Amino acid sequence: MSKSQFPLVRMDPALAQAMLDAVAKVRAMRRNWQSAGMDPWFDEGDGSSFRAIIMSSSRDGSNWRWIYTCQRCVNSGGGGYGTETPDGTNIAVFNRVEQMNGTSGMLGIGMDLADIPAGLHLLPFPVGLVIEVKFEDGQYWFSLPNSIGGTCS
Repeated sequence: MSKSQFPLVRMDPALAQAMLDAVAKVRAMRRNWQSAGMDPWFDEGDGSSFRAIIMSSSRDGSNWRWIYTCQRCVNSGGGGYGTETPDGTNIAVFNRVEQMNGTSGMLGIGMDLADIPAGLHLLPFPVGLVIEVKFEDGQYWFSLPNSIGGTCS
């Protein structure tokens, strides 16, 4: 193709500057929202979901529930199984199944702590697991039953 097929388009400098200013304002608003724990690109509040990868977890006190640190991810493979690539932004995610877990009593997986043999315990989800996350009730949630592991004594 020759250069003549692509005519040079000139933009009014004032319009170009106004567009750059608008982009800067949107970026600043997004930083403010993210620092407040919100993300306008995903927090529609309508229950829409996205994939996230678990980066770490920390136990919520002595309760049998965890706070998962996750990052949104996209599948970089061409269909089917590919590589899930995290986006670098950490978010705190909670598991609805763990919500009712406490230090004693019935667990969200439908078992009572007293029925779990000595040496076994509820496990958090492993680092690297890709989960489907929704933004509801002002927080990020997923819903999966935990596994039980350990060594029988």
